[in-house]
Amino acid sequence: MKKSHLNYIMHIPKTAGMSLQYLARRQHKAIGALELIYTLEKQQKGFENRPELQTVMGHFRYGIHRFSNRPAYYFTYLRNPIDHVISHYQYTKDFPEKFEFLPKESQSIIDFAKGPYGNNLQSRFISGITKHDTDLQVILETAKANLNQFEVVGITEEFDLSLLMMAKALNWKTLYYTRMNDGKTKKKEPYPSPEVIQELEEILKYDIELYKLGLQIFEKQRQANLDLVKKLPQFQRMNSYFQQLNPTYIKFKKVFGLVK
Repeated sequence: MKKSHLNYIMHIPKTAGMSLQYLARRQHKAIGALELIYTLEKQQKGFENRPELQTVMGHFRYGIHRFSNRPAYYFTYLRNPIDHVISHYQYTKDFPEKFEFLPKESQSIIDFAKGPYGNNLQSRFISGITKHDTDLQVILETAKANLNQFEVVGITEEFDLSLLMMAKALNWKTLYYTRMNDGKTKKKEPYPSPEVIQELEEILKYDIELYKLGLQIFEKQRQANLDLVKKLPQFQRMNSYFQQLNPTYIKFKKVFGLVK
């Protein structure tokens, strides 16, 4: 008997994954169909290989499919590495309590980019290598090999088209969404100077190279899905209407006690 595959949506922090999680929750109404893994404890514990499970999503690195003997289909979003580290750095300033390994004293974005949360994080996630002192070239080459095996590689800067391609592969319906974790900055840090950007580019050169590969894969996916490219403007128009109506709809549900 042929085993059904299991979908793994790798949510690399600050790549618009919360918007995708919002959609994933809507798609998986059946009990036990979706497993969310967002803590270190759950990453180490893994998940129960139950037959009703369809999708595993969360902050896990490549290799979590070791907890199941079913064929693995991986999905993820990559983001421009400079924008990614700036966004992640800002997030640590807004919510320092979520980052136990950060130094208590204030640190610069350069220090952050060299540390455990900012140093070529996308390459580290895709490679699946957890040892922080592993040679970064080894991490990059491993990440490249893994990325080429992904079912769909999304690009944050092309979120909507990436979503349509993922939805096609995942057989998802009703894709309208609102941006999650967007614009919630408490005190915006100043944009880095050109000199700092240049230094960040050197630190993040491995993520930058991986991102270039991601763009190449994305372009091949685009060419293979020209029907979705044609549908994109209509989807974006309809989603814009949804985003305008959704806050009113949520308020209405709260008034009538339909949502907490």
